Amino acid sequence: VTLKFFFILFAVITFSSFAQNKPFPQHVDFPGCIKPQTDQAGMDSAVKDYYDFWKKKYLKTSPAITGAFYLDVPDTGDLLKKVTYAQMHGWGMILFACMAGYDVDAQKIFDGMFTYKINFPSSENTVLMSSIADTVAYPSTTTADFDMAYSLIMAHDQWDSDGDINYIQEARKIIIQGLLVSDINK
Repeated sequence: VTLKFFFILFAVITFSSFAQNKPFPQHVDFPGCIKPQTDQAGMDSAVKDYYDFWKKKYLKTSPAITGAFYLDVPDTGDLLKKVTYAQMHGWGMILFACMAGYDVDAQKIFDGMFTYKINFPSSENTVLMSSIADTVAYPSTTTADFDMAYSLIMAHDQWDSDGDINYIQEARKIIIQGLLVSDINK
């Protein structure tokens, strides 16, 4: 009985750690908004197909930062010095939070992108990401800062904040110590 209980407990803990609160596709309808005149299954399939293409083409594992991911920007840097732009990074973080449920690695990739973000701080405010992830720190980009804060709120809503990264705490840090200090003119 004890071994059986342990196995069930292990299975519940293991599988619940991969659960999403709002898995793709969510099919949220907003009043007054238009939608393409096609069937929902076809739209879902088209999103999945393009997501798979996009992820395969642009998502890269960082050669220098363990467990980190970034989105490759074509024609930036040489083979030894690949860079990404903070705006593209923020968009990717939003997308991985949205695709949880379809992509079993979405949270792992999201967390790896957050790890990459914190390794390239802005030259003006280290809570924010450098506009270009490079060996040199650059100022941040307001739209990227907003996107990353928003993606962390989405991650909290999707996976809660009790894992390795406290998503809601990190979002608050970007908003309070980053956006309100460096991006928004009070």
